[in-house]
This record gives sequence, C-alpha cells and structure tokens, in this order.
Amino acid sequence: MQTVELKNYPKLATLLKRVGYTKRKAYVHAGEEVECAYTYWDGGSKSDYALVEPNGYVVKKARTASPLSGLPPEKFYTKLGHVVVETGFFCGKPATASVTINPANMSDFGL
Repeated sequence: MQTVELKNYPKLATLLKRVGYTKRKAYVHAGEEVECAYTYWDGGSKSDYALVEPNGYVVKKARTASPLSGLPPEKFYTKLGHVVVETGFFCGKPATASVTINPANMSDFGL
C-alpha cells in the first residue's frame, strides 16, 4: 500500500472525481480481488465500494449487507482493467479512498 497525492497522478484523480471523491490523497493497493466488508453503518463508520472502469464509469456498487442479513460479503475482481474504489465514512467523517488496481495495470496510472 502506498499513499499518493492525487495532484501527481491526474488519471487516478480524474477517476476518483467521477465517483464523487474530493480529498487530496488516496491509498493505492495492488491486488486482484477485494472483499466488500462493513458496508453497513456501525459506530459512525461505513464503507462504500465501487467497481470502476479506467474511464470512470461505475460498473457496479456493493450492496449494503449487515451481519444479521446472513448474506456473505460481495467480492469484486480487478481484471479487465477495472479498479475497485473504497470510500465511505470513518468515525462520522469522510474516509480517505482506498484504490485497488490489478498489478498488471499499475503502470496505466503512473504507479
């Protein structure tokens, strides 16, 4: 994981702006799958996940599933150039985005 200043990575910044993210930094991970956990409100915190194409088009958003619903957490995969963006709230404040990119596509974003 690395923390990046979005002003230094314009393609990544554009992608995050299209999903409504406005902060200046983001965490970037290399990975092929993401388990969408904590998509429900719990103590002022909630995670939102989106599967996004490199052009910023949101392909799918994770469903909200509490542990009481009995539904297993969704999994998103970063193949075909897709990127998984995790945003949400931490202790009632907007959380820093966590972006998961397939290791083969990291160079497309200048990483």
